[in-house]
Amino acid sequence: MAYGVILAGGSGTRMGTATPKQFLPLCGKPVIMHSVETFCSSEEIEGVVLVCRKDHMDELRTLTAHLDKVMAIVPGGDTRQESVYAGLCALKAKVPPKSIVLIHDGARPLVTHAIIADCAKTVAEHGSANTVCPCQDTMLISDDGEYPKEQPPRNECYTVQTPQGFVLQDIIMAHILFMGRPERFHFTDDCGLYLVTRGKKSHLCKGDKRNLKITTPIDLAMAEAILTAEG
Repeated sequence: MAYGVILAGGSGTRMGTATPKQFLPLCGKPVIMHSVETFCSSEEIEGVVLVCRKDHMDELRTLTAHLDKVMAIVPGGDTRQESVYAGLCALKAKVPPKSIVLIHDGARPLVTHAIIADCAKTVAEHGSANTVCPCQDTMLISDDGEYPKEQPPRNECYTVQTPQGFVLQDIIMAHILFMGRPERFHFTDDCGLYLVTRGKKSHLCKGDKRNLKITTPIDLAMAEAILTAEG
């Protein structure tokens, strides 16, 4: 069995709203609840820890009161890494250190049971898992935003999603090692942090184009259209 750590601590800056994107309505309920309910209804998941800003903890407690698998709701930090670490520490206090943990962005409301199951299975077989999708567009790299520096082969490029999975004690150690580094910088995902601090590559597992991240109003509209079309 696996456990989930779901992050719900983002802001609404790029959405242009005062309400954080995780709490905006999506097909009749807050964005975050789609992720939480999918995790809680997954046969792979034993329990879930939620991480959010302090001023939204009471609201999240009310929203999730009917979900028995929600083990804890804890306040996040100033960065994504700090918030993930807070969730991992809360989980560590309740489960064995060799448990599988799947870290998921609450702003990805269309995560599926199949994605969760594949991620957990990949961790069990390979020690860690990075949920990805093959790129359909041609990619390029630019270091100045003006001209291309490099154009990698499209068949070697993937977009990274969540959940990302690990053995609990391993990813906690990765975060501890990160905090001890003098040149700390911000990672946008945990597999990147895991690679830099532990020197370990995470095995790729299958994502889904529908597992999009809500960042801008058009993302929210796309998620609404997908959920409406799927009934």
